[in-house]
Amino acid sequence: LGSNRAGPPGSPILGTYCVRCLVWRPPHDASHHCSVCQRCVVGFDHHCDVFGRCIVRGNMLCFFILIGMMCAGMITAMV
Repeated sequence: LGSNRAGPPGSPILGTYCVRCLVWRPPHDASHHCSVCQRCVVGFDHHCDVFGRCIVRGNMLCFFILIGMMCAGMITAMV
């Protein structure tokens, strides 16, 4: 499809244009296009196939708590 298009220089609103999902992404932000979800997300870390969603800055704490609870449950089951 091509690469992302740069927005107007110095624009406080428009950063880059994602040619895959056809939206303007904010400037100076860690936006990334997820190839599984087919959408742009801010603060992208990875796409989790177990949960079926992107792990981003906003849900990272919940993800770590869930992983910690899973580990604690496995340790408890072994004892």
